[in-house]
Amino acid sequence: MQNIVPYPPFPLVTDLNRDNPINQNLESFTLPFVSSLTLNEGVLKGSGLKGEILARSSARAWEQKNFFMLSPQFIQPPQPGDLRAFDLVAAVSGKFPAAFTAGQIPKPTRPGDVLPTYAAEAKPARLVVVGCADMLSNDFMNPRNTDQIGQFSLNLMDWVAQDPALIEIRNKGVASVPLAGVSDAHRNLVKYFNMIGLPLLVALGGLWMWRRFQVRRLAIAALFAKKAV
Repeated sequence: MQNIVPYPPFPLVTDLNRDNPINQNLESFTLPFVSSLTLNEGVLKGSGLKGEILARSSARAWEQKNFFMLSPQFIQPPQPGDLRAFDLVAAVSGKFPAAFTAGQIPKPTRPGDVLPTYAAEAKPARLVVVGCADMLSNDFMNPRNTDQIGQFSLNLMDWVAQDPALIEIRNKGVASVPLAGVSDAHRNLVKYFNMIGLPLLVALGGLWMWRRFQVRRLAIAALFAKKAV
């Protein structure tokens, strides 16, 4: 027998930045064993780069630090003060500065090699950082990339390649559209309505039909009794 239990290391990400084409037509996706990240606004501003958060966790997430167990039975529940939203996916765009200065470029070591031309900054480029590498493994990816995480991964590649037109074409074929999350009270209401409410409605309908048949039978019997008199 299998039991379904919540597994916090696999958060369902629903807080998506809809202003970025990467998240077009995506409802949610799961990032297994994801780590949070933080944009350094000071470095971005000093380098003339633009940073934006593409996906966040819900406000019911918490951070595991130091040593911890991954088994569901040994995951300790968090304190109420530890619950908050975390940034999980970030994008940076602009002209990235060179990692080395002109004097730090290594000299050629092979005969015939020419010292490359130094460029203080590259052409406009895009960079995406996801706090999860397991999302691209075969254990979590659909072979046909028809699930939400597969679509998200391909959208990332298209956006980094600065070809958003491919994102719009692919999103027309998204096959996985998960249901929106519901509260425990709503889930229990639907559950017990299906278990008790529907059979009760059928029983009441049967009683109404039986009573209607009885009234009609008595009316017909009374009609024939008058004719007999």
